[in-house]
Amino acid sequence: MSGAAGAKANASDRFLPLFLFGGLGVMGVLAYGGLVLLTKGDFDATGEIVGRETAHGSFSLPGGACEISREGGGGFRIEREDGSGLRVEGSGAAAVIRLDVPGSCSAGACKALELTAARCTTFDVQLQETSSTYNKQRVHRGGVKLRCELQPGAVAGELRFEKCVR
Repeated sequence: MSGAAGAKANASDRFLPLFLFGGLGVMGVLAYGGLVLLTKGDFDATGEIVGRETAHGSFSLPGGACEISREGGGGFRIEREDGSGLRVEGSGAAAVIRLDVPGSCSAGACKALELTAARCTTFDVQLQETSSTYNKQRVHRGGVKLRCELQPGAVAGELRFEKCVR
């Protein structure tokens, strides 16, 4: 090869690996951009359940951290920092909801209301597995919607979550 042709060949030989590895770097950045990064707040339920003049007084239970039951059976828990919250055991119309009343917890024990479909005009309990995983755990979506007349009082409201894991 002549000197000018050899210089062009050597230049293209140097740029080819740079182009290939640079392209892989760009692909890596694009692939990383498609990842969904989840934080602690992403696993919270939103909404509110309100109790009026129940045996344990009137209260408001806002959303909190959610967790899928490890025992299986379709249950989940939504818990507040003070220990109050609700626990769902089972699924659908056969579910039982234990509602730990906010402001009533002491040494890990809370005053509670037990709610079933038979006591409520609206009793919608949902738990669905999504196609996503987080730390090798399947992510779920779901929640509860309630309207229950109690003796005494009433409980009504809705708590929903889009991302919840075990």
